[in-house]
Amino acid sequence: MTAADDGLRSVLPEYLRMLRRRKWLVLTVVVLAPLAAVLFSLRQQTLWQASAEVLLNPRVSSTFDGLGDPSTQDPLRYAETQVRIARTPALAEQVKRATNTTVPLLGISTVDADPDANILTFHVQHADRAEAAILVNAYARLFTRYTQQLNEGSVYRARLDVLQRMADLRQQGEARNNPVYNALQRESQALRTIQNLQVSNAVLLKRARTGTAAKVQPRPVRNAILALGCGLLLGIALALLRETLDTRVRTAEDVQRRLDLPLLVRIAAPSRRLRRNQRLAMLETPGAPDAEAFRTLRANVELRNLDVGAKAIMITSAVAQEGKSTTIANLAVTMARSRRHVILVDLDMRRPAVDRFFDLEDQPGVTGVLLGDATVDEALVPVALGGDPRTNGSGNGWVKAHGSLRVLTTGPLPPDPGEFVGTRALEELLGDLRTRADIVLVDSPPLLHVGDGITLSNTVDALVVVARLDLLRRSTLDELNRILDACPVPRLGFVLTGAQTDEAYGYEYSSGRRYVREADEAERVA
Repeated sequence: MTAADDGLRSVLPEYLRMLRRRKWLVLTVVVLAPLAAVLFSLRQQTLWQASAEVLLNPRVSSTFDGLGDPSTQDPLRYAETQVRIARTPALAEQVKRATNTTVPLLGISTVDADPDANILTFHVQHADRAEAAILVNAYARLFTRYTQQLNEGSVYRARLDVLQRMADLRQQGEARNNPVYNALQRESQALRTIQNLQVSNAVLLKRARTGTAAKVQPRPVRNAILALGCGLLLGIALALLRETLDTRVRTAEDVQRRLDLPLLVRIAAPSRRLRRNQRLAMLETPGAPDAEAFRTLRANVELRNLDVGAKAIMITSAVAQEGKSTTIANLAVTMARSRRHVILVDLDMRRPAVDRFFDLEDQPGVTGVLLGDATVDEALVPVALGGDPRTNGSGNGWVKAHGSLRVLTTGPLPPDPGEFVGTRALEELLGDLRTRADIVLVDSPPLLHVGDGITLSNTVDALVVVARLDLLRRSTLDELNRILDACPVPRLGFVLTGAQTDEAYGYEYSSGRRYVREADEAERVA
């Protein structure tokens, strides 16, 4: 396999995905183009085209014109000359007078030269089928006469010139025994003979019949087929143009290349019910495919963290609405269910969301602890994890979770969140939380909106980035990568949210309440 074949195999799937994304644009153009062609055709005037053929004889023309050996002429040049003669206004005027027509002949007719034969084909289009045949026959017939008239005129002018020269010699008394005069006399006799034998260099070969006139307009079927092909090409071109102008990120490979981070997991968008009720897949539907993606995320984070040994991990994103709060809340639940003691801290002092997932409104939270209104133990709220649907051989499909999850909300929002997250007291609080749990997960504001995330990165041990497809622009990812380079902590990877269902991970129930793997097992361990 050549390098060109490898390049084609890598580019072709991307083009197919692009066409699938822009299928409605392509289909719209493909449907509208034939429809417009048919509607336009039905509004056109009916036209009939009749044709007649004229045979050219360049040898006769060359002899009469005194051009010498006709074999030395360029046949294409000769045919083009005859076409131009046929399109002269003088000939068109003769045809109009002969047929008593008022239509502009040159506007409704064409003359074509056959490149492989000495034949001119005359075409005339007219709304009346019989009239088209009459006009084209008159056009071709009068063309043969017109060319004959041109040839006769050239011979007549040549003989007249010879006779004038002979008369001049006689007036000068140099006619007798003059070889020049004798040569002119012989030439005059030859021209008289040619004039008497004059024939046309063009002959009407094929006349048009009324029944042979073809309908050339309208032709809706042909126009629809042509418009269909043109519409398909135009639709694909517009799709490529739209894709080029669209700077949104479309694939995980684009994110991975621009952030230079490993992909931890693909996560599909939550269901409408979960979004409407602000609930978590790990608590509401722990056995569904959506929840399995978070188990994959937990496994991959732990694998990536083996070398880092981070106890406080910050989850952040570039902009809002990328699903970082949903991701960190589900990750906290699945880590707690894997026999770990987890503390989830909401430090997004701009738009907190963790409290809504666990119904923890009106808690003292972080600000309450730092202001001395509550102790750390009082502010940490335990969350009931319920069961985890795993087969254990008993047949009931449920085992009790081992581990714990405690949530520390933001509490009342401070007037200056940027100054608040950079305080020494908050750094000490996070240090205290490290001693109380196996892992501390920190939800931070988006990095590109405010500088809170960059400040918080100095107080954690590692971070994970959440990126949502169809929301981020390529320029946004480039700016995010620049900011991540300024963060002093290791980056474990990125989570891709908003992925298609077939790109996410999941299980489905079988009849015996067992689970069937839907994604490749290699995706489970990044």
